[in-house]
Parts: sequence; C-alpha cells; structure tokens
Amino acid sequence: MSRSLGYILFLALLSIVAAPAEAHRPGESYIYVDISDVEMIGRFHIRLSDMNKAVRLDANGDGFVSDAEFDARAPEVYRYLTERLAFHAGGAMHRVEISGHSFFASMIARQVSVEFTIPSLGPPPDTISVAYRFLYDGPDPAHRPMLLQASNTRMKLEDNESMVSLEFGAEAQRHELSLVPPPRLEIFRSFALDGLFRILSKPIRVLAALALLLPVVMLRSGAAWRARETAGSVASDAAVVVTAFSLAFAATLALPTYGLLVPSKLAAQALFAVSIVLLAVDNFRPLPRLRRVHVALVVGALQGLGPNGFVDDLGLNRGFAEIALGGFGLGIWLAMALIACVALPLLFLVRSAPLYEKVALRYASVPLMLGAALWFVGERVFV
Repeated sequence: MSRSLGYILFLALLSIVAAPAEAHRPGESYIYVDISDVEMIGRFHIRLSDMNKAVRLDANGDGFVSDAEFDARAPEVYRYLTERLAFHAGGAMHRVEISGHSFFASMIARQVSVEFTIPSLGPPPDTISVAYRFLYDGPDPAHRPMLLQASNTRMKLEDNESMVSLEFGAEAQRHELSLVPPPRLEIFRSFALDGLFRILSKPIRVLAALALLLPVVMLRSGAAWRARETAGSVASDAAVVVTAFSLAFAATLALPTYGLLVPSKLAAQALFAVSIVLLAVDNFRPLPRLRRVHVALVVGALQGLGPNGFVDDLGLNRGFAEIALGGFGLGIWLAMALIACVALPLLFLVRSAPLYEKVALRYASVPLMLGAALWFVGERVFV
C-alpha cells in the first residue's frame, strides 16, 4: 500500500467523532422498561414543565417547577400516571405501582424519573399490549411519549437509550409490544436483503461499484492499462475484488456496531465521498504499487464506516449483531456480484477498443468525482 494512501486513511480516521445521543428532546417524554425472565419494571422520564401541564406543580407561579414543588404534589402525580399507563396480557389489565422518584437535569430541562413496578404481571409474556394516555386531553395533544426497552435479557439488550419500541399519540394510544427477538434465521435473511437493497437502490453506490469493476478487464502497465486476454482471469479477479470489498466493508462496519468507532453523520458522508474520489483517481492514473484488490479493501473499509444506516436498522436486534453483520455482509457481496455479472461480460467485449481506457477509465473519472461532490453537498443541504 502506498504511503500517500496511508496518509489519506489516517486523515479520514481523524475526522471520525462520536455521534451525540439525541434523547430527551423538547415535546417528548419517555418510558423505559427493563425486562427479565421473572419481572418487568420501568420508569417515566418527564420534564417537570410538561408534568406541570397535567398536575399543577408551580405553586408560587414563577413559571418554574422546583424539586420541592414536585415533592409536595407527588401523590397527585403518581395517581395521574398510574391511571394513564396500563399493560394488557393474558386477557387481564395490569396497572403500574409507583415505587419512588428522583430528579435529574438534561441539556434542555430539569426532569423527573418516576420508577414503577407491575406487581400483577409476573413473568413477562412474549407479547404485551401497552396503553398510555399522557397530555392528550387538553394540555398538549401534540406531545410525543415513547417507550424504550432499556434492557431485555431475552433480546440480549442492555443500556438502550436511543432505539424506540413504541411511539404514542392522540390517535395511537395503545400498541402491541414484542418482548422476544425474531428467529435468528429471520434476522440473518432480513439483513441480507437489506445489504442487497442498500447497494442496488442507490445510484451513487451502483456507480461506485461499476467504477471499482471497470479496470478488472484490464492489466496495469506502469501507470496505464492494457487489455486482459482471457475471460477466466477477469472472472477470478472480479471474484477477488468483490470479496475483498465486501469483507472490508463488513469488518469496518463492525466498529460502529459495537460502539468502538462511531463516525458522526458528516464524517460518514465524507468518508463515502472520499472512497469514490479514490476510485476515480486510481482509474484515471493507477496509484503506484497498488493492486486493484488493495483499492477494493480500502474503498470497502471507507464505505463500511459510511452512511449505510446499518446500526440504526439493527435496533432491538443489537444483541444479535454477529448474525445481522453476517447477513448484511452477504447482502453486500450478492449486490456487488450481481453488478459484476451484469457489467463484466459487456466490458470484456469492449475492453480492447482503443477508447476504452480513455472513455471508461479516464473520461468517466471526472464526472464520477463531480458526482461524489454533488452527492455530498446534496446530503448536507437537502437531507
């Protein structure tokens, strides 16, 4: 691998920063539940100012709710919440029982955490129905309460602070909630289809795949290209390139999946754009001492950290990340292989044409780089 390419990777990695969690935003409140094999408990996270809309807490009328003012009216708050949240299972309704509260400060407001148990529920079922009415009867019908499974032993889920299971509203006050994961084969299959779709549904990704495969029908000759002689050599090299890309993609995708290296949205988009520019540069004038398989590894690694949405889609299957990663990686490989099967026969037929190197490799590189720049700008401005 060339020293210049190493510098590119180093600078790209320096651009990666942890993405901030977006929780406890204005106009939202949260129910966190913890599910084990023997019980289900939870807690409300509500802004004091929102709770004041339902139960008059601001005793002195100064526009703020203090901890002491909440404590003074806590029994009324408890009663309000227990009347508005219920779980249904086995043909019976299970009310919550408040066990206490504590205060904490978020970036936007002072909040209260109200803990509860569900004494009549016993061991949680596989599926439960949740009914919740909060601020819908006048105080704030646009308020968005959400339920998150903070932990679930059967889903191997721990410390979940971002993936929402249910969202309530004035027209959606009751939902079904699954407390068990889907079958492993279903997880694998769904993520394989997701990986396939992620490549084939995005024109910029299809163009990047084609740019990676264009030189496979050629051989490097110094800083230029010459046509390959046999279809067998093209097919074997294409298989190596596609596999190298897919493996590198899945390997770096594992980093944000396990929280080891989480790029911000800006950094992820920049890495994807850099990968396309790198392809175009190498097509235009091959980088010294760099084989196509090396380019495939680098581009796959950059795109694995790019904006592919895998971590968001993993959601409550996070405890089965290995299965999901395997399925997604297979889907990426299948998409790349399909593009290769469609494109390479035609490319092999025209590889010896005098203009192939100029048109397919050099002239196409400029609009490819321009397309990467326009895609990046579009993602920042219009999305």
